[in-house]
Amino acid sequence: MSGLPLRGAIARGEYFERKTNWGAIWAGKPIAEAHRWAESLGASACVAAKSAECLFQESPGWFSKQPVRMRNKDKCQPEQMECQVLKYVKVFDLEQIKSEFSKHGKNADSEEVKLKVHSTWELMKAVGTVSNHEGGNSPSESA
Repeated sequence: MSGLPLRGAIARGEYFERKTNWGAIWAGKPIAEAHRWAESLGASACVAAKSAECLFQESPGWFSKQPVRMRNKDKCQPEQMECQVLKYVKVFDLEQIKSEFSKHGKNADSEEVKLKVHSTWELMKAVGTVSNHEGGNSPSESA
């Protein structure tokens, strides 16, 4: 696996799915909730939305509760929120993170991208990684 994780969120609940000739359509509360959380993140990470809290108990070692910088576009959100963050598979150093953001067409010299790069790096250091695992076993806590 290479590259940074996508910015995203995991939510749980009932949803509607319809297959069409053009693909599939999904709608429902967990889809809207995951979208809101993903759009709010100010770092390259994946968090669990409130509806997915049961996953913390079902998958020990996969999540770490951490303060996460939020994008705060409308100034109604706090600058940081405590979130259950999905642990990374691989931790990068700061230069690697800058390089990955640049590969995705981000202007690494802009203040917004510099802040996202730094926030992602700080989060990676705090959260750590999941342990390698085989055969679907739950990963153990990493040091």
